[in-house]
Amino acid sequence: MRDYLAAQVFDRLGLRMVLDPLGHTQPRAVSYAGRGGSFDPLHSGLASVGDGGVQTTPGELVRWADNYRTGRVGGQALLDAIVTDAAESTDPGYRYGAGIFAALDGSLTHHGQWLGYETSFWISADRHTSVASSCNLKDFNPDSLRSTIASAWTR
Repeated sequence: MRDYLAAQVFDRLGLRMVLDPLGHTQPRAVSYAGRGGSFDPLHSGLASVGDGGVQTTPGELVRWADNYRTGRVGGQALLDAIVTDAAESTDPGYRYGAGIFAALDGSLTHHGQWLGYETSFWISADRHTSVASSCNLKDFNPDSLRSTIASAWTR
């Protein structure tokens, strides 16, 4: 799976992303949980192939967003699946298709969390603006930070 994603997705899009389910990629940010004024590193021996398995940065996620405009990887079938194959979400106002949430206004979003890492990703309805935020502290709300950045950027 790691080699397939590298060759068929990440390399084709010129992205510095890697599937690393055990988090051995270096350098990388260590995740933490705040407890009583101290910060304790979080570790797991579990291999997370989906959520948490892709090691990347907010900058690379923003570059990834351009594929939702161009369809360079996945083609028109991917772009269509976001809408036509989308299912109702438990989040009101969103449908879920092709691994991403589509809002009623046409924007796309995805939020991920794994072992103290929190990430939020947003793409405007016209697919020309995207924002990503990440944090390595458990219980941080990257959606709020991402929304603040997006609102300032899209004014």
